[in-house]
Amino acid sequence: MIRRKSILLIILLTASQFGLAQPIAIATKAMGTVEINKNAQPGYISLKAGTILEDGDGIRTGSDGFVLLIFIDDKSQLKVKGDSEVTIFGEKNRFGYIQECSHG
Repeated sequence: MIRRKSILLIILLTASQFGLAQPIAIATKAMGTVEINKNAQPGYISLKAGTILEDGDGIRTGSDGFVLLIFIDDKSQLKVKGDSEVTIFGEKNRFGYIQECSHG
């Protein structure tokens, strides 16, 4: 499992070097009703564990929902509980990532 996560992280970092969308966080756990609104493809769809979040992506949870996000740069965690809406913002600079979350 650790090797699999390491390979995924290497692929994400390589993709970001070629100007593709910048990965900000990874959903490591999703339970109940959890949906994502990808900034690149508007419209909510079901979020599954392993989903990569990019700048401007939105998450909403139903009353039974829960999602755990891990930010790629510093491995910090964000727990989003039921009946919540969160938008993830982030950009890479020379010092690493600047990340921000807004909730509604």
